[in-house]
Amino acid sequence: PIAFPDYLRAGPVRIWETAREIVNDQVLSKLPRVRCPVLVVRGERDPIAPHDWTTRLAEALPDGRHATVTGAAHIVNYSHPDDLAN
Repeated sequence: PIAFPDYLRAGPVRIWETAREIVNDQVLSKLPRVRCPVLVVRGERDPIAPHDWTTRLAEALPDGRHATVTGAAHIVNYSHPDDLAN
């Protein structure tokens, strides 16, 4: 519900193009070049970013860590901001 107005403003063509780019992006091959600490965060109930995948992301980073926010779904920063900040 929080992101829905953004999707309406973007329109179906832009949403489709963005989704296509996300699917085709070879992000794992880029992560070893990241030169700052990164915390990969996912919600415990996230249907989009599975635990195995987010763990692989954190492991591919030179200084990566992984965290799961209990009870949260995909958009942790909206649904559980206090948990994310802690």
